[in-house]
Parts: sequence; structure tokens; C-alpha cells
Amino acid sequence: PSRLTLPEIANHHALLEAALFTLFANPTHAALVKHAGLPLQEVREQALAEMEYTSSLSLLACIEATLRVDYNQRVSARGRSPLSRALRGIHRRKGEFARLEDDILEDWKNHSTIGKPVISALIGAFKYRHWLAHGRYWPPKFGRTYDYQTVYDIADTFLNAMAEAS
Repeated sequence: PSRLTLPEIANHHALLEAALFTLFANPTHAALVKHAGLPLQEVREQALAEMEYTSSLSLLACIEATLRVDYNQRVSARGRSPLSRALRGIHRRKGEFARLEDDILEDWKNHSTIGKPVISALIGAFKYRHWLAHGRYWPPKFGRTYDYQTVYDIADTFLNAMAEAS
């Protein structure tokens, strides 16, 4: 019940973005006093960048939750599809410790009708999530640039493909 959907995350992101622009439209606001002497445009851009990071993290957490719930449902429902059988095989070996990218998404790639480029894009986005979730302390090497909109597009494409494949 506490899981967010992509539209809910997008609405929250838009609300925060509007709030930041409203805040920075009033340079005398108390929240901006500690930034006195700094260019407000620079402070605003940093705040917007942090918001993009947290919104991207929420999107990817939403996808992980969706995949984990699907995994558990397929294991307990004992369906006959090749994907369900493959996921049950993982569950027999690893139970709840199935790895998202190496196990669950690999089986989606091998046993579903979702195109491999869609799943590969999602796996790349999860590498971005790891960088975000672990404090961004190393220089990232993703092979592409990620931002909120890119992550949203990847997530939306995957969820739509997942719904069609089910």
C-alpha cells in the first residue's frame, strides 16, 4: 500500500520542481539566507540536480518493487509460462535472495517477449541507481548520461512492455 507508481512519482517531482522555482523567485526567503553571497541561479541548479537524483532513485525503487512483487506472485501462483518456471527455479536455489539484475532480469530477458534492449537499458539505469544509493563517491562510468527524464522513459517503457508480456 505504500508503494508509489510512476505517475505518483512524476506528480511529486513536478510539485517539488514548481516549489523550487517559486522559492527561488523570492530571493529574500528565509530558506535562501544561508546562501547569501552565492549566485542564486547556481544554488537553484544544485537544488534541482539533487531533486532529479532523488526522483530518479524513487523511479528505480518503484521498478525494483514491481519486479520483486511479480517474482513472488509468479513463484506462489505456479504458472506454466517459461518465465514463471524460470523464476521458480531461481526461487528454489536462492529464495528471497534472488538478485535483481543477475537473476530476475536475466530471466525476463531470456524468457519473456520484452526486447533485450529494453531490459539492457533498465539494467544500465540500475547501475545509475547503485551510484546514487551508495553516495556517489566514485566517478561514474555508465556509457550514457542519466537524468530524471531518461530514467522515467526507461522505467515507463519497461513497465508498459512488462504489462504487455504478462
